[in-house]
Amino acid sequence: VKRFTVLTLCFKFYEIDFAPEQTHLEFSLIQRPCGEAELHQMEYWRKAKLISLAKTRWATPVDDATDQEKLIFRGSSGTRQWHAAQCKPYAATTVSFLLTAHNQPEIRDLENANDALRYPKAYADMLLGYQILCSSQAPRFGIYLVASWSSRPGDSSLGGYLIYAID
Repeated sequence: VKRFTVLTLCFKFYEIDFAPEQTHLEFSLIQRPCGEAELHQMEYWRKAKLISLAKTRWATPVDDATDQEKLIFRGSSGTRQWHAAQCKPYAATTVSFLLTAHNQPEIRDLENANDALRYPKAYADMLLGYQILCSSQAPRFGIYLVASWSSRPGDSSLGGYLIYAID
């Protein structure tokens, strides 16, 4: 309780909710009485739309995207980046690769964006589950970092991290 009080004094929260089932920004959190939790985005991925273009545009994959197509691509891939980072870690790498074309997307990049959306849509009910694995009174935490330099198109780099607790 003391930590919670200090936290609320240091940061302004929009809303604090301890309900066992909550939905915020299309994220659903279910907290079980045993301390386990589930996080999912079923509604977001079900509502997410594929990029729609005329058949003649799809037929020319190496053409540069028009200004309007760029806007659609950027909005689509940017939104997916946030959602992938929050609840679909398996989609994060794919979205990261999409973002390499952010400045100068071609029609094939829009097609890749659609391909990258089909899998999360198909498995929209997949969730992240957090379980209590031990009852340790003194857990230890660790961080594993990995980087892959110049591995993406355009020679940009990709990195990631994993935070874990062990008994």
